[in-house]
Amino acid sequence: MALKVVHEGRIELAVTHSLWWQENMLALTGEEIEALIRRVISYRPPQWVPREDKIKRLELIGSLFHNTPPPAVQASQVAGGRIGCSTVRLGWENAQSMSTESIQRATNMFSKAVDLLLTAFVDSDTFGAGRRIIEQLSQSSTVPLVNLIDDIYAPQPALAVIAALWDVLGGLRGKKIAISWGFGTRHVLPSTAHSLCLMGASLGADIRVVSPQEFPLLNRVIRETQVRVKTTEATFGVRNDFDSFEDVDAIYAVNWCRLDDFNHPERNTQRASKYKEWYFTKDVVSPKSLFVTDSSVQTELLASRELIDDASNITPELFAWLVRALLGSISYVTQEDSTHRRLT
Repeated sequence: MALKVVHEGRIELAVTHSLWWQENMLALTGEEIEALIRRVISYRPPQWVPREDKIKRLELIGSLFHNTPPPAVQASQVAGGRIGCSTVRLGWENAQSMSTESIQRATNMFSKAVDLLLTAFVDSDTFGAGRRIIEQLSQSSTVPLVNLIDDIYAPQPALAVIAALWDVLGGLRGKKIAISWGFGTRHVLPSTAHSLCLMGASLGADIRVVSPQEFPLLNRVIRETQVRVKTTEATFGVRNDFDSFEDVDAIYAVNWCRLDDFNHPERNTQRASKYKEWYFTKDVVSPKSLFVTDSSVQTELLASRELIDDASNITPELFAWLVRALLGSISYVTQEDSTHRRLT
C-alpha cells in the first residue's frame, strides 16, 4: 500500500495491491470478526487459558516494536506469560534510520528463529509509513504474525474495546456506538478510532463519529465505514458539535491529534485549546451508556471524576481485555485450519 498525502488539510491512502485486503484483520467479514471476538471472550480469568489449548504449544514469541505505546508492550509480555511462552524483543530500536528493504530482511531472518511474531510500528516522521512497513513485513514473515498497532490502525486495542463492549452489551448489532474526540493536551493517533469504525460497522453497530472540524478521522476510513454499514443495514454519521450522548449504548472517547499535525504536538495543543468544552460528565452521558477511553490519555481533562469512578467506565478493565485480545488473535492465526496466518 502506498501513502498519498494531499495538502489543504486532507490525507488520503491509495491501495496499490490486493494482498493488503487479504491479510488485513479489518477486512475480515462480520462473521469472522464475531468468531474472533468469541474466541477472545473465551480467554477469561481466573483460568485464562485452558491447559489443553493448542496455543500452549508455542514456545517462543518474537516482538518487533518501534515507538510502541507502553500498554501494548506490556500486554504482549503478559499474554506470553499466560501461555507459558517466552517472549523476546528482537530490535528495531534503530528502525528510523533503516531502509524498508533492511527491515524486511531482518524480519525474514528473525521469523525463521521464532514460532510467532508480534509487530507494532508507529513512524514519528511520516504519517502512514509505519502502516506501509507492517503490510510489507506481513509478506516477509515465515511464521504467523499479529500486528498490535501502527500509525493508521490499532487492530488489537480496537479488538479489546469491541470484545469488552460485546461482552457487556450482548453483541453489537443494532447498538449505538459513539466514537468521540475529547479535550486534552496529550494527543494520540486516532488508530484505535479508525479500527473501531470499520470493525463496528462490519458487526452491524450504528456508528457515530463526533469531533471538531479541525480533528477529523482519515477520509478513507470514513468512506469505507459508509460502505460497510450499507451491507449490514446499520447507520453511520459524522457530527462536528459536542452534544448530548444520551441515546448511545457506548462511548469511546479520546483526544486524538490532527493528522496534518501529528508530529507537531505544539500545534495540536494550540488547536485543541478552543475545544475545552468537549468534556464528558454524567450529565452528558446516559446512565445506561458504557464509557471507555485510552488509558494513556489525560483522563482528568477528558472526563469528570464522577464519570471516571462510575461503574459505567470500563477503562480500568481495558488492559486485561488487551491481553485477552492478543491471546485470541494468537490462537486464531496458529490454529491448524487457519487461512488467516496474519492479523495486521
